[in-house]
Amino acid sequence: MGNFQIRTVVGSVLPASLYDMPLIRGDELFGVLAVGSLYPMSEKAQNVLNVVVSTLSTMLSNTRAYQHIQDQAQELAARSHEQELLNDELRQQRDELTSLNSALAEANRARSQFLSTMSHELRTPLASIILSRLFTDDDQREEIIPTLTRKAAKGYCHNATGYLVKPFSPSDLREKIDAFTRYIQ
Repeated sequence: MGNFQIRTVVGSVLPASLYDMPLIRGDELFGVLAVGSLYPMSEKAQNVLNVVVSTLSTMLSNTRAYQHIQDQAQELAARSHEQELLNDELRQQRDELTSLNSALAEANRARSQFLSTMSHELRTPLASIILSRLFTDDDQREEIIPTLTRKAAKGYCHNATGYLVKPFSPSDLREKIDAFTRYIQ
C-alpha cells in the first residue's frame, strides 16, 4: 500500500483495503483508478467500482475519439478551403485562356481576310504587268499566244484587263511575289 493514506476529519489513516483498477478500452490504457477504503470492500462495492471504471474508460475513449474527429474536421475544412482557392485559380486561368483563344481566333480571321484581300489586290495588277511586258517583246509574243490558249483551256480566266490569268490561293501569294521579283530582275 506504500504511502497511500486516507484523510478523514480525525486525521490520516492507512486504508484497510486498496484497489487499483486499470482504465482500459480495447487495447488502450488511459490510466489507473486507485480506490482505498477504511473498511474491507464487499463484492457488491467492487462490482459498482468495476461499472464506474468501465464507464470512465468509455468516456475517456469517446473523448479522445471526439477530439480526433474534431481535428480531422478542421483539417478537412482547411483542405477544402485550399481546394476552393485552387479551383478559383483554375477558373481564372480557364477564363484567361478562353479570352486568349478568342483573340487568336479573331487574329486568324483577320489574317485570312488580309491575305485574301491582298491576293486579290495583287493578282490582277501583277498579271497584267507580267503579260504586258511579255507582249512588248515580238519574239516572246509568238511563243506566248499558243501557250495562253492552252492555259485558258486548263482553267485560266480573263482578268479585268482582258488578259488570261490563273487564279491562285492566298497561300500561293509569297511564291507569286518571289517569282515576279525574279522575273523583273
